[in-house]
Order: sequence, then C-alpha cells, then structure tokens
Amino acid sequence: MRLLGTSDLLGRLIRLCLLDPACAGADVPALLQKVFSERAAPLCDTVCDHQAWFSSAAEDPTLGCGAAGILALCKKWRAQSADPWRRAEDVLRQLFSISRQRRQEATPVLVAMLFDMGISVPFDAADLPDPLRLVLESPSARWQTGTKETSGFRARGVQSLKDVFTNLGLERSIRKSAGDQLLHLVRDEKLRSTILTDEVVACCQHEAARAVSSETVVDPYFGSICVNLLSAAMWHQSENLESGEILGQAASFVLPLTPLLFHSYAQLR
Repeated sequence: MRLLGTSDLLGRLIRLCLLDPACAGADVPALLQKVFSERAAPLCDTVCDHQAWFSSAAEDPTLGCGAAGILALCKKWRAQSADPWRRAEDVLRQLFSISRQRRQEATPVLVAMLFDMGISVPFDAADLPDPLRLVLESPSARWQTGTKETSGFRARGVQSLKDVFTNLGLERSIRKSAGDQLLHLVRDEKLRSTILTDEVVACCQHEAARAVSSETVVDPYFGSICVNLLSAAMWHQSENLESGEILGQAASFVLPLTPLLFHSYAQLR
C-alpha cells in the first residue's frame, strides 16, 4: 500500500488494465478491493476518480464482475465524503450516460441528494425523468471543444461590453446583446482573461441564481449566456488550479446551479 501511495502508480495500473483487460486477471480487482478494506483515503479517492472508466468496463466479459464490485465500493466510499461534489459527481455523470435507463434512474437520486445538501429543486423534476435527453440527442446543443477564434476587438471595447453586461440597472435586452458578444469573444484566447474577471463571474452567478428561483421570470437565452460564461470561467480557472482547488470550485460553482437541470426551458438545461 505504501508503494502504491508514493506515486501515480495506482492510477497508471488502473488505466493499463482498463485499456487492456487481459492484463487484469483476478489480481488487480483484488488489489483495488484491498485498498478499500485498509481505508487508505488518498488511494480510495484515486480509485474513485476512475469511476467513469469502471462504469464503461462493467459490460466487459473479462472485467465486468470486478468492475461492478469496485463501483459498489466507490459508491459507498464517496457517500461518506465530506465534500459535496465528490458525493454528487458520479450521480451527475450518470445523467450524461448513453443509456436512457441509467439517466432516468439517476434523476430521482440526484434530487434526493441535493435536498440532503440543502439545495432545493423548485421545478417539478417528475416532469423531466430524463432532463438531458434533448442535449444528448441534439448535436447542435453539444459544447464544441477546442474552438479557437481571434477577433479584432481590443481591451477597451471589451471593457465597454462588460460595463453594459454587469450594469443591473440597464434593460435586459441591452445587457443580453452585450453578453452575447462577450460569449462570442471569450473564444479568443487573447481576450479570455480580460473578459472572465471576478466582476463578470459574480454577475453571471447572480443571474444564474435568479434563474434557479421559480418565482423569477427568466429570459432563457440571457440565462444560458450567463451559464456558458460561467462554464468558460471554470475551464479557464482550472488551467491554473490543483485538483483539490478544482473540486472546491465545482462545489461552490456548479452544485448551487444544478437545479437548472430541471428548468422548464430546455435551453437553460
């Protein structure tokens, strides 16, 4: 156990066996189960970080039984975590499964988990047993990763757009227009740091939090602009954070907005 904890040896071993099931045999699943029996917290967390891969291997004829057993141990370990993101992470991931049954099974579990964390879902989740179906089945709705663009905008022009976007006293339509331009410009790497300042992030969090309230009339397009800017900010910040800091950001950034998964507007979901 001490040897496994001295480096990324455990993670490398897990990845090797998942890539080549023939390497696993019965020894590796037994070793991973021993990690949990000895309750070595850092190693248990390392195993749990590979839950998505174990889930994918659950149908493998060689690894299936072992993977299912390890997944059960991961679920039990994460349920005891003091970190709310670690408790919710795998359930949230199931909402993105290609299996409709998995997504539908995860939905009520997530609602109950959020309630236990003190996060209420003010929308009728029963009306959306599979809230991300449209997102998963519509190619146009998927986030396009790795997109890089350049623009002729300068910092002064960006600041003017930010001033408009963050001015709560202006009409929503004017702020929405500015936000739409900022969302387009954030793809430009040269402007990203200028756009994603604390002021803009705080404004987006404020507007997204308003969208969570069922008592507020929300412009779904404006709400989606704010959520997408928050997403860009999280990716941008994660480039300079350690994994523990990223988990902290996920708990404070993402979980309070999770009820939007059940919003009546598909665009916000």
